Amino acid sequence: MTLSRTLVLLASGALLARQVAFVASLLQPEDARGYRVGVRCAETALDRSKGKGGKGKNKGKGKGHLSAGRSSPNGGYPQSQAWGYSTGSGEELSTPWAGDRNALSLGDHSSRLGERSFQRMDRDHRESADWMEHRLTRLTQLVLRQEQMLTHLRQDMMLYLFVRSGDKGMIPVMCQAADKWKQLKEESPEKLQMSLKLAMFNQLLISLYERLTTTQQDAQAMAHAKSLGWLDEDQSWRILRWNPAQQSLEVDQSCQPVPTKDLLDQITNVRKAINEDNLLRFKSLRRLSPDVTAEWIRFQIAISLRMEAAPLWTTLKSWIGQSSWHTLGCRMRRDRPTYDSLTAALWNSA
Repeated sequence: MTLSRTLVLLASGALLARQVAFVASLLQPEDARGYRVGVRCAETALDRSKGKGGKGKNKGKGKGHLSAGRSSPNGGYPQSQAWGYSTGSGEELSTPWAGDRNALSLGDHSSRLGERSFQRMDRDHRESADWMEHRLTRLTQLVLRQEQMLTHLRQDMMLYLFVRSGDKGMIPVMCQAADKWKQLKEESPEKLQMSLKLAMFNQLLISLYERLTTTQQDAQAMAHAKSLGWLDEDQSWRILRWNPAQQSLEVDQSCQPVPTKDLLDQITNVRKAINEDNLLRFKSLRRLSPDVTAEWIRFQIAISLRMEAAPLWTTLKSWIGQSSWHTLGCRMRRDRPTYDSLTAALWNSA
């Protein structure tokens, strides 16, 4: 799994750097009084520069001090090497993290300690990688389980409205409603009585009400709707379902057609029921513009799961496949139980 391996490498790299720093501090020897050799040698060099009694330069005998190139009684570095190592300018000794086994030995005790440290570090690195891989696997399973639950919840609160683009469709009307709301917000914000989502959804319902009323009063329009299969013999609006095999809409015989009067009453009731708490979201999934080139523009409708929103959800769900929406060039569909591309990719790689 690419994501797991990447995170494992990053985590293991950070752990390795911390362990190397710890091993490096262990490999720097100490004298009998607990001072670091580099600091001790710096003090020795400073004392020698003063000479005997603190007078002159390099003239004192340096009694009681270690001579350059001679090992300390406790088995530490020679002073010249320790000075170069502590300041980072020495070339005799390689850094402990270089991994050069042919370099000059740091002493029997330090060599054994370094070898054990590297072995422990390698074992800890393997254990850390296994631990991280296990945690990432469990985390992936948890995320996918939560995404599955969210997918189920979306089916109980999410609908999609597909609006056909074009000059005679609803896209220009929706854009005008949005522009009018924005203009009112800039000029007289105190006059705003609803949010943008409510303003646009109200405009959609008003347009549907007017279109159905006009169609009902026009015999030629009713005959044309009947020829398209939208109306039955009783002038009621049918429910249409998509047939993937035939790639066309077919009449759903299991649902009763709805008369125009009942649809007009439903639209009126929905307009009264929607508010800021019930209608959680009504927004185009792409930038809305009259010059859009896509054939269909998809709007997302999110309804609250509260008890007050239950009648609104019931009515909107009954409009799925309702042929009367085709008079506006629209159709409504429920959210499908599918995962998005990101979730699907994670699911396939898990």
